Amino acid sequence: MFLDRTDKSKVSLWWWTVDHKLMGLVILLIIGGIMVLMSAGSPVAIKKGLAEYHFLEKQITFLCVSIPLMIIISIQEISTIKRFCFLLLIFSFLCLVYLNFFGIETNGATRWIRFFGFSIQPSELIKPSFALLNAWLLSIWVNDKNNRSWVFSLFLLFVFLILLLLQPDVGMSFVLASTWLFQIYISGVSMLLVSLILTAILLSAISSYFLFSHVKIRVDGFLDGGGFQVSKSLDAFINGGIFGKGFGEGVVSKQLPDSHTDFIFAVAGEELGVLGCSLIIITYFLIFLRGMMLSSSTSKIFLFLTCSGIIFQFCLQALVHMASTLNLIPTKGMTLPFISYGGSSLISSSISMGIVLAFTRRQSNYSND
Repeated sequence: MFLDRTDKSKVSLWWWTVDHKLMGLVILLIIGGIMVLMSAGSPVAIKKGLAEYHFLEKQITFLCVSIPLMIIISIQEISTIKRFCFLLLIFSFLCLVYLNFFGIETNGATRWIRFFGFSIQPSELIKPSFALLNAWLLSIWVNDKNNRSWVFSLFLLFVFLILLLLQPDVGMSFVLASTWLFQIYISGVSMLLVSLILTAILLSAISSYFLFSHVKIRVDGFLDGGGFQVSKSLDAFINGGIFGKGFGEGVVSKQLPDSHTDFIFAVAGEELGVLGCSLIIITYFLIFLRGMMLSSSTSKIFLFLTCSGIIFQFCLQALVHMASTLNLIPTKGMTLPFISYGGSSLISSSISMGIVLAFTRRQSNYSND
């Protein structure tokens, strides 16, 4: 009640026009992530000789940055967000170029940059900015069929795919290519062209098996039944049963080296059981439904393509993470948005949701874009 409807300030207008349901679902994920990380991060921290709640404390620090960032972005005008994403994409591009020439390899991949004592994963920052810039290029083509801006969209995709595959980061390449394919499909490009592009992407994916030893090891491990982490992940789900062992009571999940990041869903499986995991899945599903419903209600193609692409991208990453922990697909080293530990992942997810919240505000249809 501290923000009256008659108040015309920017914050008050934001509060009465932003979608509270979508924002509430995001907050629910964040709270759930803190609760799961409280037990998932402790065993890893102790093994590394750190304080028991080291990762939890750092995650809360990241949240103190990412949550205000999400709110600030959701308050901004569309034109301001477009400029911000353009600068973010350039920054991410320069970081990827730097990584491929001067980066330090870790576990067969070069993905991290040390910055003022923190590690930044540039590929995470690409996702929201790429989805927005790609939507802008495709919207130009939709409004003027004689314009070939979709060609620039394709060029943009291949530039980033090359930089990502050189690391190599096949998981993020898959998410980026899938987002692009989804956006160009809903923009109305001919099915023949979509089929040709999809075939090219599939051939590239198959080629990566023979070109990158890192990918070959993961695929072979998947075909052989999964490695140590996948095996322990499945044991954690089995041990959790229907109702789970309770917070902090998991045993199998504590043996996972990446239980706080790439396999945090397995921790939820053991401690919260099928019911707890179902609630997490339902939350992501509701975010997908709400986001798609809001994006389809806008009359502007740019807003529709941006919001749909970001929501698709966000939920696809969650799906890939969960499928990896259940050994349904080869492991991708991908975080669970708003739940896994990681500053880059949190900031990327917050930027994504901030954009969606801004573009689906009720007055967005009347703002400059």
